[in-house]
Amino acid sequence: VQDQPPPEAQLMVAIYKDNTLALNLKPTDEVTLAADLKRQLLGRVKEKKNVFIDAHPDATYDMVVHVVDLSREAGAARVGFADLKDEGPAQLTPEQLQMLSAPPAPAAPATP
Repeated sequence: VQDQPPPEAQLMVAIYKDNTLALNLKPTDEVTLAADLKRQLLGRVKEKKNVFIDAHPDATYDMVVHVVDLSREAGAARVGFADLKDEGPAQLTPEQLQMLSAPPAPAAPATP
């Protein structure tokens, strides 16, 4: 499958102040997050089945626990936490988000 990352790719779940989520900075919802984590953890050896959580200090405790549970149910062998930062986890800029949702550029025509 083309969209599957290499086995060593790190998986970082961000929980923002308003309890919205992102996987490796790409905004997502709970259902999609669970499916993406499961897909990406599936082919990994146990030592590589790690998920890291970067939660904003104002994210609710319930959401953090829910994401830990969701990660374990998806197949994570270990769930770790990023250092807590006052400003919370990184977010994509509006321009970066727009680039994510833009269709891919057309392929260049083949030259004879």
